[in-house]
Amino acid sequence: MANLFQNYDPTVRPRRNSSETVDVSITYHMTSIQEVDEKTQTVSTVGWTTITWIDDYLSWNPTDYDNVTMIVLPVEKIWTPDLVFENSVGSRFYDTSFFRPRIYSDGSISWEPGGPMELSCGLVLTDYPFDVQKCHIKLVTWANTGSKVFAYAESLDLDSYEANGGWKLINIEAINSSFTLDGETYAEVYFYFTLRRLPLFHIMNILVPVFLLSVLNLLVFCLPPQSGEKVTLSLTVLLAFSVFLLMMNGIMPSTSINVPVMGIYITIFMCISSVSVLITVLVIRMHEQVDNYRLPKWAIELYALAQRVCRTKKQNVVGNVEAGKEPGKYKESVAGSEQPGENTESDEQKELAEHAEQRKVGEHKRHQPVRAKVGKDEVSWRSVANVLDLLSFYAFALIILILTGVVVGNLLSSSAKTVSSIEL
Repeated sequence: MANLFQNYDPTVRPRRNSSETVDVSITYHMTSIQEVDEKTQTVSTVGWTTITWIDDYLSWNPTDYDNVTMIVLPVEKIWTPDLVFENSVGSRFYDTSFFRPRIYSDGSISWEPGGPMELSCGLVLTDYPFDVQKCHIKLVTWANTGSKVFAYAESLDLDSYEANGGWKLINIEAINSSFTLDGETYAEVYFYFTLRRLPLFHIMNILVPVFLLSVLNLLVFCLPPQSGEKVTLSLTVLLAFSVFLLMMNGIMPSTSINVPVMGIYITIFMCISSVSVLITVLVIRMHEQVDNYRLPKWAIELYALAQRVCRTKKQNVVGNVEAGKEPGKYKESVAGSEQPGENTESDEQKELAEHAEQRKVGEHKRHQPVRAKVGKDEVSWRSVANVLDLLSFYAFALIILILTGVVVGNLLSSSAKTVSSIEL
């Protein structure tokens, strides 16, 4: 040992000829994907790195040393390449004090440091939860140029890999590259790994509940106005959409680039739910409207549209039971109520009675329902309210089905194209 390290300097490149390059081979062994954090745009991995090179000063003849062909020494005693994880969020390299290199008699050295590593990865979340992410591990020689220390990727090994419950590893790739800085060329190594999200959890906890809430939105238009629960149900659905939107905001990064389609989908449904609240309030207001207010032109046209589109005729619900009486009949009933003995009244009393009768008849006319005719139907405010409910139900159902089909279809299609473009 003393002969081996005599005059050895761990800060000097291990080449007797200073013009020669130290070739450093790198293999990354990935054991697991711990977490993919969409909010911080990071990926946490666990693995170790096998780094091998030749040290000209650390070779010996095994026969001179009892056939010893390999020794293990603390890493501080030998020269090691100045490698760093350039896209690491925390530490730039492993804590190497626990990992000792193996030194072989031919001068080759194998060093296998490892541990957890948090890596920066630009996640594209447009297709969430059917997204495919491509991340990488980048190793560079920090101080030595490529002419002094040349690092190259051997492979990305998955022999010890354990599957992740939320992501499936579908592709790996090792690439050698270099970059120029201040006229000097530096070596860099990339280990790419492609992940596809397993969407079942997100479908069950986000997509399906949002779709069911949209169906509940339709049920608002099925409740009769007199039930008193239409506004309550519509507001409850609106608040539920708000909760799901807050959940999405808690997961997604705060950026206007690559906005998730699912977030837009929930926002649109939230807007639809807000419109349903407004329509519900309008329906209740029209349902409680008295019939002596003349129907506007748009209400009559809305009723006619319902007949043409839905091919159905809404039955009139007349709120004023006295509406069927004629003024003549009313007058007749008033006149018939006179007693035979009242013929002896004075002329003044008869005149007062006639004035009272005229006031009652005028009041009855003011309360007479004012209805419009559409075909053979008499249209009242309640008829228009029922028609608005019916048309809103069909319109919202069509919007929900088309929107859901387009969004889910595009997400699946985009994910399939991304996966098919990757060489497995």
